[in-house]
Amino acid sequence: MKPIKLTLLLLCLLFFRKSNGQNYQFLIDPNFSSLSSAESLLSFHQLLSTTETLLFPNKIGKNIKSKFGRKVANLGYRFGKLMVLEVPIDGLIMMNQYVVFGYGYRYRIHGYTQNRFVIDAPLPYGNGGGSARQGTLETPRTRSTHELITFYSGGIESTKILNNAISKKWILSDSIHFREAMLCVRTFNKTHYSLLFLKDFSSLTSPSFDVQNYINNVNNFYGFPEVEDWKLTPKRFRKISLLNFLNPFVGFAFLTSAWDYGWHGKTYGKLYWLRFGEIHYLPSFRVGLTPFGDEVYFESFLKKGNKAFRFYYRHGNPVFEKSNGFGFETFNAFNFSGKIKLDFQVDIWSQPELQLGGETIRSSTKGLGNLMKVNFQIQLFNVSQPVYLSGQIGYKTDGFIEGEPLSRGIILRGGFAYIFVKD
Repeated sequence: MKPIKLTLLLLCLLFFRKSNGQNYQFLIDPNFSSLSSAESLLSFHQLLSTTETLLFPNKIGKNIKSKFGRKVANLGYRFGKLMVLEVPIDGLIMMNQYVVFGYGYRYRIHGYTQNRFVIDAPLPYGNGGGSARQGTLETPRTRSTHELITFYSGGIESTKILNNAISKKWILSDSIHFREAMLCVRTFNKTHYSLLFLKDFSSLTSPSFDVQNYINNVNNFYGFPEVEDWKLTPKRFRKISLLNFLNPFVGFAFLTSAWDYGWHGKTYGKLYWLRFGEIHYLPSFRVGLTPFGDEVYFESFLKKGNKAFRFYYRHGNPVFEKSNGFGFETFNAFNFSGKIKLDFQVDIWSQPELQLGGETIRSSTKGLGNLMKVNFQIQLFNVSQPVYLSGQIGYKTDGFIEGEPLSRGIILRGGFAYIFVKD
C-alpha cells in the first residue's frame, strides 16, 4: 500500500492545483473491459497532456517583433509538435483501446487466453495500425454466432466508448482541453470513416476486415449467406453513418483543435449549449453496432448548475429483428460535501433472442432487459486535491449494451479517481 500512496501523492503534487470540476479515474475489472480502459487511458492521456504543456508551451517567439512573423513561427511550431508528439501519442492511445481493449475484451469475456496483439509504430513513425488474434480456450466452451459477431464489432465499439468518455468530461466544466479535443476527433475518424467509406464487395471477394466480417456474419445468421441477397448492406452503413455528423461534441472538439489551439494557441475551447433559462440542453446522434444489426442513438444532455443528466433512446434497424431501448445517466447527482459522490445509470431495452455460448448454446429470453449501475467515489485523502476510491457496481440481464458482456451478471469495477486542474 505504501508505494501506491506515494504514487498518488506524487501525482497530486505534480498535476493537481485548482479544481475545474473534471473528474478522472483509473479503473480495472476482471476482464479489462473497454469501459474501464476508456477511463484509464483517458486519465493517462490527461497526465501526459499536462506534462506536455509544462515542457512545451503553446506559444513561442515572444522576442519576434513582427506580428506576422510571430504568427507564422507559432503555426509552424504547433504543426511540428502535432506531427512529432501529439499524433503519435493519440494514435497509441486509440489503437490500444481499439485492439487490446476492443477485440481483446470480447475475446477475454468469452474465455480466450493467451490472445496476441500487435500495435504498430504510430504515424508518422510507422503505419499506425494494429491487429488482434484470439488465443485458446482454457475450458471447453462453445462459442455462439452472436458472440462471434461482437468480436468483429469490438474494435469500433470500444473506440466509440472512448470517444463518449472524452465528451462526458466536458459536460460539467464547459471547457475542452485541446489535447482531449484532438483525441476526440481522432477516435471519431477511426469509427466513423470506416463506415462512411465502406466499399461494396461481391460473392467472389472474401471479407477482409472487421466491418465486412461483421456485415457478413449478421446476414449469415439470419439466413442470407449470398452477398446478392444481403439485407444489411455496405450501402446502408454509408447512409446511416451520416448521422454521426450530428454529434456536436465532435464539432466543438474540431473547433477547439483547429481554431482555439491551432490558430490562436489557446489551451482550452468551450462547450456551447442551447439555453432555456437555467436549463442547458445539447442533443446528439450517433450510430452503434449490435449483434443483430445497426442501431441509432438519440441522446439528450441536460444541465442545471453543477448537475447534469444524459437521456437516450436507441432504435435498431428492423430489417431482421425489432429492438429499441432507453436510459439515463447522472453526473454529480449526489455529492456529500465532497467526501462521497454517487451517480446512477439505468438502461432498459427490448431485444430479440441472443445466442449465448457456454458448455452448450443457450438463448436469452426475447423482450425486456435492463442494466442498473451505481458509480461511486469515496475520498481517501486530500493533499492539494482529494483522491478518491472509485468504482462501479451493478447488475445487468441478458442482452446487448455497449461495453458489457452479453450474458447476465454482476458489474464490478474499481480504482481511484482525482480531480483535474485547470490553470
